[in-house]
Amino acid sequence: MTKRKVVVDTDRQRGQLYYVNEYDGRFYVYDVDVGILFDDKKKIGESRNLADALEIIKSHVSGTVRDIRIK
Repeated sequence: MTKRKVVVDTDRQRGQLYYVNEYDGRFYVYDVDVGILFDDKKKIGESRNLADALEIIKSHVSGTVRDIRIK
């Protein structure tokens, strides 16, 4: 399983955090609400490739996407 951190900057908000987990040839996309002790993750979709997973993230963010960083 590969876990990637995706940070999205938009014209409305900077640093929206998402996780993309790859397991068994599928990519699972999670919206992350960062907390003080624990992060709250909500599954927002899944796809068969990373490009489609990024499109799911782009459709979920509010505002126009300016930058996407994958770590």
